[in-house]
Amino acid sequence: MAGGLLVGLWAGRGFLGNQRQPLFHGEGPYRRRAFPSRPKAVFLPSRRGWGGSYVGAGETLPEREDNPSCRRVYGFTLVELLVVITIIGILIALLLPAVQSARESGRRAQCMNNLKQLGLAALHHEQAQGHLPTGGWGYYWVGDPDRGFGSNQPGGWIYNILPYIEQEGLRNLGKGGDSTQKLVAAAAVVMTPLQMLNCPSRRRPALYPSSKPINSGPISGAAKTDYAANTGSDSYSFEWRGPDSLGDLAAIDAGTYTGWPTAGTIVNRNGVCFFQSQIQMAHIKDGASNTILIGEKFMNTDRYYDSAEGGDNESMYCGPNVDNYRLTYYNASNPAASETPTRDRPGANLPWRFGGPHPSGCNMVFCDGSVRMIGFSVDPLMFSYLGNRKDGQAIDETRL
Repeated sequence: MAGGLLVGLWAGRGFLGNQRQPLFHGEGPYRRRAFPSRPKAVFLPSRRGWGGSYVGAGETLPEREDNPSCRRVYGFTLVELLVVITIIGILIALLLPAVQSARESGRRAQCMNNLKQLGLAALHHEQAQGHLPTGGWGYYWVGDPDRGFGSNQPGGWIYNILPYIEQEGLRNLGKGGDSTQKLVAAAAVVMTPLQMLNCPSRRRPALYPSSKPINSGPISGAAKTDYAANTGSDSYSFEWRGPDSLGDLAAIDAGTYTGWPTAGTIVNRNGVCFFQSQIQMAHIKDGASNTILIGEKFMNTDRYYDSAEGGDNESMYCGPNVDNYRLTYYNASNPAASETPTRDRPGANLPWRFGGPHPSGCNMVFCDGSVRMIGFSVDPLMFSYLGNRKDGQAIDETRL
């Protein structure tokens, strides 16, 4: 309508569909028309300049952005905001333990897979070399690629399984080289971490502080392991630094070296990997499924990264040492003092024990290649049987 707002009365079926005749008021072309007893309607022209809409008397006029009196303000009150924040906090508190549990479950599964691969590598070594990996000479010596896989090999079990975990090139570094080349190569090996040798619940593969091996060049750190071979159920883990110098190698090769530990010190080891060991599957009298091969080692949680713990201060490629060998000793006079699996915790110095960072137990691979979790509440006597390959004792599975 030209010039303003048209107010009219309309029937229920609309302008064009009305079948009744409207009443007209006034004269001329701008006469008003209305229906008796019908509510009034208001025509609102569009802001675009054409068309419009009608609003009945019982309806609410639409809000207009250009009409401050009709504008409505939306928002949260302070109380509503605090309620929402509280609800979100409660949901996070409820979900966080579940998320952490799921993550730990995944890390534990990865740890078990690591041990599975290490166990298979040791069994492949036994098939290829006729015995399980040797323990090596001492904690101040690492592997030499020209000294084979037997008692003449100074490197420990990790060095000797390298070809069976697709790391043959690493083990062969320096092979056939002169003494200088071998020192450089040995340093390179020492400074090569492998993801398979670290539990993801504890620490990542990296270089950590370490003493320098005798048969290695200078190092800026060393690869460490979270896994240890089973050296048996004896009361202590035999440790020896090894020959004093590289000059002893000539006498060792000539068979005239007299500095080896006495036979009585080492002959009664009842595990599967220790000083100069060459244990065959036939030597495992108690059965491969009842004898531990490799397991997670205990560590002080304060010492994960600084190597200030006696059980984690050497390279993982070294010879027999509590860094990479643990035992299952049972203390008959005080069972609580037995070397049973223990969960990592701060302030504890237990360098001969198996253990780990998982909440319920530590993972272990047995000599048949199976991987099991041994709980921290395991019976100490039963656990000592699992470390001894030849005690002839029956294993009660309900006490593990």
